[in-house]
Amino acid sequence: MGGVGDRHAGGRAEAILNAKDVWVPTVALAQEAQALLQAAGVSQVRVAGQVQPLPGVKNRERTMTMHNWYQPVKDWYDQDASPFEYREPEIQPGELVLEVGLGNYEVMQDTMFVMVYTKLVDPATGATIARERKYKYPTVGKTEPLFRGDASGFKTTFMDVARPALCECLQKMKVLPAR
Repeated sequence: MGGVGDRHAGGRAEAILNAKDVWVPTVALAQEAQALLQAAGVSQVRVAGQVQPLPGVKNRERTMTMHNWYQPVKDWYDQDASPFEYREPEIQPGELVLEVGLGNYEVMQDTMFVMVYTKLVDPATGATIARERKYKYPTVGKTEPLFRGDASGFKTTFMDVARPALCECLQKMKVLPAR
């Protein structure tokens, strides 16, 4: 959930976010959650094929304070019912849905801030069963070199920072065993 340069709530932004070769931090988090759950023995874990547009986001541009994103993300997290619909064949009876969101990430001179949100949802009712959010703010060294080339340094560092927050969320929700 970052600042894609599109003032409209739909259309082009979703097309960009769902393009095959685009690295999207929220998708990277969902894939990491999938890997963590599978490593813990959960055999049937799938990641949605597309990013869901977040209700309430009207301005998708980067802004100085990013409040055009923060409030809709907070609203989604605080809701007792998911704004998204889940149906067969994507979701089978008895399955649960883990919604993963990125509240914020910031890169400073030598630190990175990442806020991870997770919600466990009953797809039959849309009810939120559990929710957790965690943030990490470690010193990561000089950040400017992370963006050189294909920015693989940034992508790796982002996941290194986000992974512990994601693990803590999943453990607190009791979908991942405590280590």
